[in-house]
Amino acid sequence: MTRVVARAPSGSEESLSGRPSLIYLIAGSIAIVCYLVVPPLAGSAWLFKLVGLSVAVAIVLGVAWYRPRPILPWVLFLVAQVLFVGGDYVYYTFDPSFPSVGDGFYIAYYPVQAAGLLLLIRSRTSESDWASALDALIITVGFGLLSWVFLIQPYTHLRDETLLSRVVSMSYPTMDVLLLAVTARLLIGNGARPRALYLMAASIVCLILTDGAYVAIELSGAYGTGGFLDVGWMSTYVLWGAAALHPSMRELSARAPATGTSLSGRRVLLLAAATLIAPATLLIDSLWQVPGFSVPVSASVSAVLFVLVLIRMLGLFSSLRDAVGRHERAERRERILRRAATSLTVAPDREHIRRAAVNGARDLVQGLAEMRISAEMYDGAEPHGAVVVTSSDSVVVPLATQAAVYGRLVVIGSAPVPTDVVDGLQTLGAQVALALESAALTEVLSRQRSESRVGALVQNSSDLIMVLDAQLVVRFVTPSVVRVLGLHPDHVLGTSLLSLMDPSEHDAVTAFYSRLRLRAQESARAEWRMRCSDGHLTDVETVSTDLLGHPSVNGIVVTARDITERKALEMGLQRHVRELEELDRLRNDFVATVSHELRTPLTSIIGHVELLEHDDDGDLSAGRSNSLEVIGRNSERLLTLIEDLLTLTHMNSGTVTLRRQSICVADLLAGVHSQVEQIAAAKSVELTLTCSPGVDTVHVDREQLERALLNLLTNAVKFTPAGGQVALRAEHVDADLVVTISDNGVGIPEDEQMGLFTRFFRSSIATRLAIPGTGLGLVIVKQIVEQHGGTISIVSAPGSGTTVTVTIPADATTEVRTDAA
Repeated sequence: MTRVVARAPSGSEESLSGRPSLIYLIAGSIAIVCYLVVPPLAGSAWLFKLVGLSVAVAIVLGVAWYRPRPILPWVLFLVAQVLFVGGDYVYYTFDPSFPSVGDGFYIAYYPVQAAGLLLLIRSRTSESDWASALDALIITVGFGLLSWVFLIQPYTHLRDETLLSRVVSMSYPTMDVLLLAVTARLLIGNGARPRALYLMAASIVCLILTDGAYVAIELSGAYGTGGFLDVGWMSTYVLWGAAALHPSMRELSARAPATGTSLSGRRVLLLAAATLIAPATLLIDSLWQVPGFSVPVSASVSAVLFVLVLIRMLGLFSSLRDAVGRHERAERRERILRRAATSLTVAPDREHIRRAAVNGARDLVQGLAEMRISAEMYDGAEPHGAVVVTSSDSVVVPLATQAAVYGRLVVIGSAPVPTDVVDGLQTLGAQVALALESAALTEVLSRQRSESRVGALVQNSSDLIMVLDAQLVVRFVTPSVVRVLGLHPDHVLGTSLLSLMDPSEHDAVTAFYSRLRLRAQESARAEWRMRCSDGHLTDVETVSTDLLGHPSVNGIVVTARDITERKALEMGLQRHVRELEELDRLRNDFVATVSHELRTPLTSIIGHVELLEHDDDGDLSAGRSNSLEVIGRNSERLLTLIEDLLTLTHMNSGTVTLRRQSICVADLLAGVHSQVEQIAAAKSVELTLTCSPGVDTVHVDREQLERALLNLLTNAVKFTPAGGQVALRAEHVDADLVVTISDNGVGIPEDEQMGLFTRFFRSSIATRLAIPGTGLGLVIVKQIVEQHGGTISIVSAPGSGTTVTVTIPADATTEVRTDAA
C-alpha cells in the first residue's frame, strides 16, 4: 500500500502557482495555430515533434517542482510520452509508410500510459471501490461496442490489406478502449478532482477522438500530414503538458476517504446512455445496413450490459437496505432511552430505579439471543474509574457519573452484543447513575436532622448544591460552585438565583419555583442555562426539592449538574436522527429516480429483443433464439422489480389515493381467475373459483384490489407443484367481504411467517426451489388491503399448503390516503 504524505508547498512553489501551466498552454496553442495556418511553419514536421518533446520536458519540470508522491506514475507518463514522440520522429524523419516501426512506438505508448493511470487510481483509493469499477466497465463495454462496429470490425473484411497492416490498424482503437476504461475509472472514483485531472482527461479525450478519426480516414486511404488530425494530436500533447505543470498535479494521488460512491443524476444518464449503445447499433444496422454488422455480437454485449446493470442495482438495493436498518435501529434505541429516562425521573427510590434500569436494558437487547440482565447497586458511591467491559458473551456497564460509580449493569448472553447496543447500554447507565445520584442526595437531605451532617455530605458532592429561601435567595452553596460556575462561594451567598441565570429564562425560573411551592417535599427536574464567572453560559440540569417546611433545612434544595457534554451529545444524536430521516427521504427519491431512469433503457432492451425474435426470418439459430428469450425474460423480471419499487415508493410517500367505485365481486374474481388460468394449466395445477350466493357488489378501488388478489393467486400457483390444487373463494361474513386463496403447495415455515410482509423478504423454501420473486409483492398487497381498511392473514405449514384470507369491511367506504411507511 502506498502511503501519501501531505507536504506544505515551499515559497517558490507558491510563487509559481498555476502560471507555468497557463504559459505552457498559451504557447502550445500558438504553436498549433502556426502549424495549421502560418507559413513556413504550416505542416512543419519539426514543429510537430518539438511540441511532443516539450511534454516530456514539462513532466520532468512538474515532478521536480511539485514532488508528487508516489512518483512512479509520472515516470510511466514520461516513458509513454517518449515512446509517442519516438513514433513521431520515426514517422516524420525516416519511414512515413504504414505500418512502420513508428507504429510500434505509438502502440507501446497506450499500455504504459494506462499503467501510470492505474497507479494513480490505486494511490487515490482507500479501499475496494467495486461500484466505480463496475460503472467504468459498463461505460467501457458500451463504447467498446461502438469501436468494434465502426472502427475495428471493418478491417477484418479488408482482404486486399496485409495481415500486419490490419492488425496495426485495429490496434489503435483497441488501445483507445483500454485508455478509455482506465480514464473512466479514474474520473468516476472517489478522490479530489483538481484542475490537473481535468486537463489530463481532456488530453485523453482528444487522443481517443483523433485516433478514431484517423482510423476512419485510413479506411478510405485519405490521410495526409499537416491537417486537422495533427492538430488533435498536438492538442493532446499541450493539454498533458499543462496538467504536468499545474500545482494541483500533486493532489492527483491524494488518498480519498472511504465515503462510498453515490449514483448522481449525471452518472445515471451516462450509464443509461452506455446501456443504450447496443440497441442503438441494432437500430442503425436495421436502418442503414452497416457492412459486416454482427447481430450476435451486439446481442451478446446487450446481455453483458444487462448483467452488469443488474449487479449494480443489487448492490444499491443492499446498501439501501442496510441504511434503512441502521435508521430503524437508531430510532428504536432513542424511543427506548426516552421511556427509560421518563421512568427514572419518576422513580421514588433505588429499587424502582433498579427495575427501570433492567427494563430499559431488556428493551435494548430485545431481538438478540437469550440475555440475562441484572443491575447491581452499591450501598455507597465508589471512586470513579470504572469503564465499559465487553467480552464474547457479556457486557458490564458502570453506573457512573463524572466523579463516582453507583453500581453496574450486567448483560450476559450466548453471543457478542452489537456495538450500537453497547452504546445504548452505556447511555442508559449514565441516566441510571444520574437518577441514583439524585435519589441519593434527596434521601440524605430528607433523612438528615442536623445541618452539620447535611453540610458534611454536600461539601463532597461533585455537583453544585444550593439551598434557597422562599424569595429564591441563595442561603447555602457547596464549594463545587467553583468547578461548575467558576465563582467563589462568598460571591454567591446572599445573591438571587435569578442573577446566576440566563436573563431570557428569568420568567420561566420564577414560574417553575412557584409551581414547586405547591408540591411540598416533591422533587422536580429542569434544565437551565447559568452564567459563569467569565460571562459565558453553561447548560445545567437541576433537581429541586421544596423543603421549606422541613425544620432541619428550611429551604429549597437545588442540585445542579453541568450537562454541557451531554447536551452536545444529545444535539449530535438529534442531528444524526435528522440525517437519517433525510437519508430515508433521499432513499425514496433515489429509488424513484433510478427506477424511472432504468425503466426506459429496459423497455428499449425488451422492445429490441422482441424485434429480433419476431423479425429474424429464421436467421437465428436455436441457441441464439434461446439467448434472446433469456434476455427478454430477465429484462421483464427486472422491469417488474422496478415497477414494484416505484409502486412501493409512491405508497410510502403518501401519493397514492384510492379511487373507489361499486364493482361486481364476481366479475372482479373472474378477471383475476382468467389471468392466472393459463399459468396454472401450464403447471398442471387445478384452479377453482367459488363465489358464494349473496356476494354482489363492493365499494373499492378495482385496479388496486385486483392487483392484490392477482399477486396472491399467482403466488399460490407458483408455490404449488404439478397436480396440486388452488382455490379462490369469496363470501360475506357479517356483511364484510372475505376472499380466501388456498393451496396444497409447499407451505411456509412458522418461524418465517412473521417476515412475509417485510420488504425484500424471501422464504427459505423459495430460495431453495429457486422460485423467482422480488420480496415486494406481499408488502404491496398488505398496503393495498390496509388502505381499504381491511386485514390480511396467513395460515400455513410446510407440506400442508397455505391459506391467505383478505377481509374488506363493509363500512370502509371513504377514501383513505396511505401513510408513509
